[in-house]
Amino acid sequence: MLTLTAEFTHKAEADQAIAKIRQSGNDSGAISLIHLANHPHKESSENGLSAGSTLGGIAGMFLGMSTIAMPGLGVFAAAGPLAGLLTGTITGGIAGSLVSMGIDEHRSREYEQDVLGGKVLFSMPVTHENAGSVSKILKDYQGYEVELHQR
Repeated sequence: MLTLTAEFTHKAEADQAIAKIRQSGNDSGAISLIHLANHPHKESSENGLSAGSTLGGIAGMFLGMSTIAMPGLGVFAAAGPLAGLLTGTITGGIAGSLVSMGIDEHRSREYEQDVLGGKVLFSMPVTHENAGSVSKILKDYQGYEVELHQR
């Protein structure tokens, strides 16, 4: 199993990348996005979730978007399989959930710190065939630290 991850500074950029991935036909149906719910991401805040200019068009894509309170860490907004993992493993935090997705423990802890620092984390299972095109889309929309993880 391959998992592609990327970080974004702004949620709106991640939303745009996700829309493009879906538009390109590369969506596996298992895109995850996580960020601090109370972090402004240089956008407005609505109902505890970061809300960007594309929220209206993106809302339908994230029917599973939820807020998750993690003691000692804060409140997060998460969508996709990662949201379910976080809900089930609150005591393990973000890093524990990422490890269960096949991401190295050390890198998972770095991602956790980045999210706590206000970054937006994207993850998606990919194949060898679509990893390159999805990576390019992420980079085109200001995604960085675009990495492929193999379980």
